[in-house]
Amino acid sequence: QTLFHNCSQWSKIISLLLITGGISLALGVFTGPILYVQKYKKKTIDSGQHWIHNFTEQESKKIKIDTPEIHIIDDAKPKAFSVKYLKAHVFVSLGLIDLLTKKEVEAVLLHELAHVKNRSSFLKYSANLLKMISPLARFTTLQYDTNKEERLADRFASTQQKTAKFLARARKKINDFYEFSVSS
Repeated sequence: QTLFHNCSQWSKIISLLLITGGISLALGVFTGPILYVQKYKKKTIDSGQHWIHNFTEQESKKIKIDTPEIHIIDDAKPKAFSVKYLKAHVFVSLGLIDLLTKKEVEAVLLHELAHVKNRSSFLKYSANLLKMISPLARFTTLQYDTNKEERLADRFASTQQKTAKFLARARKKINDFYEFSVSS
């Protein structure tokens, strides 16, 4: 009350909404990625020194980034994603490893390493969080072009492998999997 004693009722309401929104956004940006990583870490299986770890370590050195933590998650659905906040993490599902050939999995890993290198996972997360918190954010110039980041990551993977066929095949297999799942 003391803080707002000279304000009108509407000024008080708007000020409190702005303060609450600011605090929520700050907490979401800082704690959200940590909670997201922890959620998927719980699904991680102990894979020992899987070939994926070795491949990721070698490719990370080539592109001069710290090797991200690799997590193989126990999920039949093919998925891969990266999260970079304080430390980079790359998550790959058993379903993805089972569905794709080794070269196709490597293409997906290279795609995710590109996201880590460009810090695009944090930017995507922040943009999506802002859209969830504020519907007005959809109309601002703060929108983040995720399609551009995906194209850059695809180009990086294709350049590293000197062909786009493995990434294209991986994408087709994954899309076919989800289309079949929806139609079943």
